[in-house]
Amino acid sequence: MTLVSVFFIGLLGGILTLLTPCVWPSIPLTVSFFLKRGRGWRDALLYGAAIFMLFVGFSLIVTLLFGANTMNNLSTNAVFNILCCIVLTVLGLSLCGLFELTLPDSWAQRLDDKAVKTTGFLSIFLMALTLVVVSFSCTAPIVGMLLAEIATKGRILAPVIGMSGFALALALPFTLFALFPKYLSTLPRSGEWMQHLRFTLGILEIAFALKFFSISDQAYGWNMLSPTLFLTIWALLAIILTARLIRKPLIAILPLLFAIYLIQGIFTKETALVSAFLPTDSQSAPALFHDYDEGLAYARKTNRRIFLNFTGYGCVNCRKMEATVLKEPDVQALLRDYVIIELYVDDRSPVPATTASDASPSGSRRYHELGEKWADLEATRFHSISQPLYVILSPEGEQLKEPVGYTPDVEEFIDFLK
Repeated sequence: MTLVSVFFIGLLGGILTLLTPCVWPSIPLTVSFFLKRGRGWRDALLYGAAIFMLFVGFSLIVTLLFGANTMNNLSTNAVFNILCCIVLTVLGLSLCGLFELTLPDSWAQRLDDKAVKTTGFLSIFLMALTLVVVSFSCTAPIVGMLLAEIATKGRILAPVIGMSGFALALALPFTLFALFPKYLSTLPRSGEWMQHLRFTLGILEIAFALKFFSISDQAYGWNMLSPTLFLTIWALLAIILTARLIRKPLIAILPLLFAIYLIQGIFTKETALVSAFLPTDSQSAPALFHDYDEGLAYARKTNRRIFLNFTGYGCVNCRKMEATVLKEPDVQALLRDYVIIELYVDDRSPVPATTASDASPSGSRRYHELGEKWADLEATRFHSISQPLYVILSPEGEQLKEPVGYTPDVEEFIDFLK
């Protein structure tokens, strides 16, 4: 994944955040603040720049303090993912109207009062900080998702670039709000369209909450959530959304078609559109070995080349490759000539006490989880921490060509295998 694509992923996250109800209270705050100031474009630009700096600065601090490896580990940590699942579910149910979440407004009120009383850039910065505090409950899950996902791409700049896109998408509209407060003060606050939007966003947040639980479920080997159960829950959510929007048939047709697609996927296993989100299906996994030493020993015994696949339970691009490239008949035919070793770098299973190579190459530390061992192997030998990573090795374990990562073009991947 290029840094340009990482930027646009962040931009999309910022656009989605603008649709969340937590951001909307900041609009009247912004309008009121800049109506009182009565100043021009310079203050508006400073306001947008302050919002941008706050979000990008946060990602920079997280990256410098913890690094990409720690964020990668965090992205499959059970506590982190279950917490994200709970937060998204609670927010989703609130958006669907089951209850109303009211944020403590003492912090936001104090910041707002301070911003009004203060002059110069400090007042504008405090107003931007008010926006961050008020919208935190909706921005935090998306920011966390972005940082955890982007940090796994193996580039130290990736989280900062991704958050730059996120911050830009959020800062630009509020810069305009600050520039034209008189016009925005006359806009309608809500209506039936807002209720439908809230409910739709609520269903989407609940759907994505399931993905966070799925990551922990696979990484720790709980096996509670199969692909069939995942598709069934998503189909039910799509049907609920269809029922809610039934009086808007042109809109309701979209979730209805999606529900039909998911239901047929349960029976036909044709789920390419959502394959990136589904749990791995152990019955259809292409790997012959999940242990490097065992696979290498078998390759030496049979004198066959090795197809080494560094993957992860929380790796969206890995699922996409498995569903759209690795399942292709021409690719499958070529893979039959290889000993396939599939290593999950986020496998939380404990390293067996009898494992011969359960220490790092330098011997400086011993591994506690299998994922640590495979992640260290990828980093120390192949100088990468991104997934997927595909490596061709000789029967003796010697690298035969440059590894490749996410390669959605089937013909290009076939050339790599040949």
